[in-house]
Amino acid sequence: MPRRNSVRPADRLLLIMALGALGIALVFRLRPEREPKIPKPPEPLRLVVGVMEGSGIGPEDVGFLLTGYSGESPDPNISIAAEGEAADILITEGHRLAGEIGAGVFLPLDNYHRPASAEEQWALPLVSSMDVLIYNISLLEGAGLDRPPRTRSEFLQYARTLKAGPGGPYAISLGLNPLDAAGMSRDVFSWVRASGLPLIRDGRPDIGGSGLPAALEFFSQLNQEGLMAPGSFTAAGADRIGEFIRGNIAMMIVSLRELRGIREKMGAGAVGITLIPHGDDYSGKPILNLSTWYAGIAAGSPHPGEAWELLRYMRDHSSLLAQALALVPGAGSYEPYISVDPLLDKAWDMYEASDTIPDHFGPQDAGVLEAVFRRELESLFSPASPISPDEAAAAIRQSWEQWKEPEKR
Repeated sequence: MPRRNSVRPADRLLLIMALGALGIALVFRLRPEREPKIPKPPEPLRLVVGVMEGSGIGPEDVGFLLTGYSGESPDPNISIAAEGEAADILITEGHRLAGEIGAGVFLPLDNYHRPASAEEQWALPLVSSMDVLIYNISLLEGAGLDRPPRTRSEFLQYARTLKAGPGGPYAISLGLNPLDAAGMSRDVFSWVRASGLPLIRDGRPDIGGSGLPAALEFFSQLNQEGLMAPGSFTAAGADRIGEFIRGNIAMMIVSLRELRGIREKMGAGAVGITLIPHGDDYSGKPILNLSTWYAGIAAGSPHPGEAWELLRYMRDHSSLLAQALALVPGAGSYEPYISVDPLLDKAWDMYEASDTIPDHFGPQDAGVLEAVFRRELESLFSPASPISPDEAAAAIRQSWEQWKEPEKR
């Protein structure tokens, strides 16, 4: 009979205890000493883009441009600044730029971008809008005028004809309110420059010759004959546009940026655009003022390096913003969307045929020339004791040159 393998009860108990001990030991050896900490992914960097108050451009317009960046670069996150929120990038219009640079709003871009000129750069241009003379077509046609005026003397004649009719409108309104930041550049400097007087050349005043007195004589005639809407020194830009829409003003200078809203209220075929009339003896190329929007890195940005990358994207893709605003010109060519609108086609033709002048002089000239002009225009329009255009021109030259003189020493 074969021998059976047998284990004594005592040995079986010892085996079970040994295996149990081994198993327990294995369990303890495989169990970590502490729970593992799974690293959390870092929160995406958030950059904030803000639009300076009164810049004539809305956050919704800028949002159209930023959507593309968010799609191409998921990190960082991009948002539009809420009211009072600090921003990494700020957008402003050119006529405000000099004052904001002087106030320390922007970081200099020298660490990120070397401009072609030696002048320090604080912001990059995004898009530009032409300053044009708009006119109410039905008002001109009702007065027997079949085209807009081309010269100052024609403009004066048109203004007299319009005002002579029953309930005739004023020819134009000037924006001389100090709170209307773009008013002086558009409503005064545009007329002066249209006859070839740049006001500033190579950082020096260029207001000599007969150009300045002739422009001031033109303004004086409009005022003395009652052809200019009252309230030039008090009315805001939006108020004057409202008067134009209601038919109380026949012509006015606006940025092309404002044209879309005017046409929406009056009808697409109610308004025409033209170059700003020049002096009768001027024979050079047409000259256009440009209103330009600039973007720069905010002085308080905690992420200036990343802000520069976004700023560069905004500059390189600014044609998107120009399309959203229906602007001529911008950065590049926009015939594909302009061709559907004959009025914007005309604006493009005007731009290509003209020389252009930017709407700011530089940080060192912030507001000085505008203040001098406004003061002398107040004296020129004074009903009590007005000065002559020649006297106003001489005072402007003297004040401006005295202010610039210390720079030569």
